[in-house]
Amino acid sequence: MSSSWWKQSEWEPSSSWRWHSQSSWDEQDQPWAATTKPAVPENVPAPKPKLSDHFQSDDKFFDRQPVGKGSHQLFRHVQPTEWSRKNSLAGRPVEDIRAWELSHRGLSEFSFRLLSEGRYQGIVWTRSTSEAVFLTQLLKRMREVGVDIDEVARTFHTDSPPDKHKDASKFMGKMCESIVDDLKKRAPIVDSTASEELARAKAKLAQAGLTLTPTKRSAEDEPENAPLRAKPKAKAKQELGQSRPSSLDAQTLLQFPPARILDSRPVGPKDEQVEEWLQTFKSKPDFKGQFANLKKHVLAVQKIFESGTPKATITAAAVKFGLDDKIASRLTIRNLSTTIAVAQFTLVKGQEAQAELALRYWASNQSIEQFTIFQVATCSDYQSAWVLEHCLIDAWQPKLNFPFIQSFLKRSALGFKPSRQRRMSSYSKFGRTSFERARQLRSQSFVDDEIYSLIRLSANLQEPLRSKARMILKSVAGYRNMTWPKGSLGIQLQFTADERFPQRMSKWLRSVIIRFKHVLVPFHLPSASVREKPHQSLKDFLHNVQQWDMWLQHNSFEEIPCTCQFYKRVLPDECFTSGHVTAGLEMLNQLHPACSRLGTGSASSTFFPAKHKFVSVNCKTFHLWRKKHGIPVNVETEFQAMLEEEWYWHNVALKSFPRLTWADVSAVRKRLRREFVVHCEDHEPNHVMVFCPQFYFQSARCTWDDPEVFHNLDGDPESWRQWVLQQVPGYLRKKYPWAIDSKGKLPNGFVFLKRKKKFAKGRTIISYSFTPFSRLLKAASHAIVLMIKVTWDRAFGLEPTPIIWQRLHEFFKRTPAESHLLEVNDDLVGFFNSVPREQILHSLDALISKYLSLGYPPDITVSLKKAVCTETAWPGKPKGKSTKQVKFLRVQDLPDIVQLSFRAGVFQAIGRIFKQHRGTCIGNQISPVLSSLPVIQRELFWQQEWDFQLTSCKFFERQASQAFVCRYVDNRLLICTEQEVNLQCFRDFKHLSFYGSTIQLEPVDDHHFLGFDISASNRTVTFKQPVKPWKLRHVSSAGSWSARASGFFSRKALIVQFAWPPSSRKQQVEHLRNLYLRQGFPLRVLQ
Repeated sequence: MSSSWWKQSEWEPSSSWRWHSQSSWDEQDQPWAATTKPAVPENVPAPKPKLSDHFQSDDKFFDRQPVGKGSHQLFRHVQPTEWSRKNSLAGRPVEDIRAWELSHRGLSEFSFRLLSEGRYQGIVWTRSTSEAVFLTQLLKRMREVGVDIDEVARTFHTDSPPDKHKDASKFMGKMCESIVDDLKKRAPIVDSTASEELARAKAKLAQAGLTLTPTKRSAEDEPENAPLRAKPKAKAKQELGQSRPSSLDAQTLLQFPPARILDSRPVGPKDEQVEEWLQTFKSKPDFKGQFANLKKHVLAVQKIFESGTPKATITAAAVKFGLDDKIASRLTIRNLSTTIAVAQFTLVKGQEAQAELALRYWASNQSIEQFTIFQVATCSDYQSAWVLEHCLIDAWQPKLNFPFIQSFLKRSALGFKPSRQRRMSSYSKFGRTSFERARQLRSQSFVDDEIYSLIRLSANLQEPLRSKARMILKSVAGYRNMTWPKGSLGIQLQFTADERFPQRMSKWLRSVIIRFKHVLVPFHLPSASVREKPHQSLKDFLHNVQQWDMWLQHNSFEEIPCTCQFYKRVLPDECFTSGHVTAGLEMLNQLHPACSRLGTGSASSTFFPAKHKFVSVNCKTFHLWRKKHGIPVNVETEFQAMLEEEWYWHNVALKSFPRLTWADVSAVRKRLRREFVVHCEDHEPNHVMVFCPQFYFQSARCTWDDPEVFHNLDGDPESWRQWVLQQVPGYLRKKYPWAIDSKGKLPNGFVFLKRKKKFAKGRTIISYSFTPFSRLLKAASHAIVLMIKVTWDRAFGLEPTPIIWQRLHEFFKRTPAESHLLEVNDDLVGFFNSVPREQILHSLDALISKYLSLGYPPDITVSLKKAVCTETAWPGKPKGKSTKQVKFLRVQDLPDIVQLSFRAGVFQAIGRIFKQHRGTCIGNQISPVLSSLPVIQRELFWQQEWDFQLTSCKFFERQASQAFVCRYVDNRLLICTEQEVNLQCFRDFKHLSFYGSTIQLEPVDDHHFLGFDISASNRTVTFKQPVKPWKLRHVSSAGSWSARASGFFSRKALIVQFAWPPSSRKQQVEHLRNLYLRQGFPLRVLQ
């Protein structure tokens, strides 16, 4: 046989064998080898950082003195924040941070090349990515043009310029001011429309004698004859920050003993340096919430000393109050006044006024004069009074006691405290309450740990309060530069053959989390649990149809090989159909010993990969998990060493119990892929089938060459892809830009050959994944399904599987035992490809008209999330802005979208281009719902006839209808009594042309329906047991026992829920368990 059709470079993976790996020269100890290799320079140790003399250091800080407006301190280790966690800097020593870690491009920065050459390089510190990019591009452009910065800066000085070395800031200052002025001219003007509207509203209210914000009335404004009334609210706190001297004068401030000794001092004598020193008191615990009063006190003292007090007197007092005499002599009178004011400022912590709720309620309603307070009892202590009060409440107003009171108070070991739910719900309220809570959370009254605890507690709220509270807390976290907690799901890793792998890995992860707990988000530590990540399945690895399709794009059908004549002498006759190989993998033991072993299990069985693949996949997963939670990067090396150790135990486990490995599967693949097509058969996706390539593609060509459904197109795929994109109407492209992917590829078509037709023809499948209109068609299908549910609520085919079985169980229970039941089970032939497109469009127009006539809005919100959810569409537009996964469609645009799916039904298969011109493509996202529209419309009309005939029949006036009718996609089921089957409506329902001449029905020979065998006469529903070997997962497949036995528990759940009668379920479960036991599963796993 000629092998010209085969290209080794296209099929064979690159061999890991290299010529130099076979040479023994590198392994020999040659005396001259050391002299030929260049000497590696020894690393020079980095010097220790030199601290400034005025730093106040301890174990936590290089300098604990707050500096700047934000009172910044110099920590020894980088503190955990959103940015530091994201860049793996949190918890690391400040002196160990490398320059490339802070660079915008890392080592790709050009300056590192100059630095490696020993040239001068300086660092300009930026505080955002925008600043870094701006300065980098500005300097780059200046160097390219050749601008001399020094010469340009001299032109801004008319007189002699300052020395550029000794006073560099003044030398460059004027030039920088000029550049900033030019930038200001280009800055966008802030829109003042809102301010103008507010001013107009205030003026309009003033004309009417009203004010937008009521002013506080003073006692002088109160009329003399005004009636007595309670104040709205007593002042809760005493005046904060009063100076201890009763009268503020210079002599008292200088001679009165200070309230505190100054333990810190300004860095320098300048005004801005003293102001920075004053700002440091804002973060001190003693001044928490009183810094505003301190500022007022400082201004008052500064005004007092402006009246001519000698500077020497003020300086002496400042030194006596703790200020250093060197710095005191250099300060101005104004700055000395600031230090005196700080020393004499007295902290008075006020307490909230205690008052009964009734008094507060009366005062707020201005009705306190209508009530009289009298003494009920006298108690010796507060606890006795509390008990007596609740006893009286229980007698007079029980609703104020338990359980209503628990929404406000909660009993604990330390007594009553405000309820957690009550506190959290206050953050989720709308209006001023929520605003005040958010304002408090942004202030320094709360530390970060308290915010993180509130975020943790907000998860316990119910919707819609939960979303509201978390939205407020998320804005607070962003304002405070905090890290918003990530999900705490455990890491998902591929398991080894050793059953103790998850326990050891979980223990190691827990130790890592505890070790780096100080840099992780408080109250939101990542979970140390390990979830199982599935290994690669046999069908994903062995199926090679796509590779053969790619080969056909460059070769003709005449070049397809056929080696069946040779294998007739090797394989048995049952492996051939029409002289060509068409056999299951379990029958090809003569080709390779591992074929029968792999074929005795499901194609969804998995196998263990090679060591390098196992390590790389798990390391990639761990890298994402580590980066998500902000764990330092040096842990990745430890994790890789952990995997190396686990691989040793994996090999030990394989020796005791052999499993499917990369060596077994790759050997079978290498043996089959050159000479056979490996795929599956129709209705058996987990059965690995091996076909002769010539026979397979001949059957596929017979299927695609059906002139009633498809026709062949000339041209290459790229030109037809461009043609498909041109078919989109302009208004659709403009209205739904998110739904059109201009880079999408043409759909791919393939065939599932049918055993009942001796593999001569098959079922066509066209994959629309990653195509230009995949998102648009998915959104349209969700919208049409919603319209069917709300408009044609009685339609068949909308019920989920559990509801169908529930209805059937109820039908069997209410039907009398003496009634003889008949069963009609049939299929719609060519459900997708046979429905005329005119009928689909006509039914869609009727659906839209009915939907809009019921008063529903013309817009439909659709969810494009991959996760399975109960609702995928809702009437109306989405609240707020549409997100990446939540969009909306106009109902009136649906016909044009459907027309687009028909017109652009171009795809590629078996190396050629086809277009479908009848029905809808199987595999298109919108095809199932479109094909069901004419069918649903015909069934709704039949239901009306059924209702009319039941009401007109005298027999059914005395009893309810005894019939069960349902349809699941293209499979129909009718169970009724002998009396009903003679009705005209049921005779019409059973007719093979019930849906018209184009949609034909085909009777089913068996009683299978949704995986069960239904016996209408015996009223039983029996699970269809997986007797074929490829329906069960291989006992030696990769993964844990829970993953390998997952099919058993899934089938067991179906039996327990849907089998009928309930007494037969135990026997069916035992039968299923015996099948798995014969497959090799241990009994302890199947319990």
